[in-house]
Amino acid sequence: MMAKRNMIFGRAVGFGAEETTEYKVFKRFVEDASVNEIICLSKHKNPIIRGYVFLALRIIDKKEAGNLLPVLKKDEIWVDTNLHGCVPFPYKLKQFAEIMMNLTDDEILMYYKK
Repeated sequence: MMAKRNMIFGRAVGFGAEETTEYKVFKRFVEDASVNEIICLSKHKNPIIRGYVFLALRIIDKKEAGNLLPVLKKDEIWVDTNLHGCVPFPYKLKQFAEIMMNLTDDEILMYYKK
């Protein structure tokens, strides 16, 4: 369900700054999954899932996200993101991971709110 529209969504997108269905599933995933369960999905065949997995890990445990970063730095596949606002933006998965990793803990909360 997180990859339903083949895009990584943030918590407030569109003119109404609404939560998408995909984001709601992601939010529940972050709340319910253990770090080990999240890491197990890091090699998922769908790059959107891999992107959400990295974002979840970055939110929950920055150190573990850092351990996963070298793997994603090799991931050249393009993913579409719409982290906030109305305009989707494409990134290579490795770029997305590097950007998320370099955010401060306060900045990462722009993309996730309990």
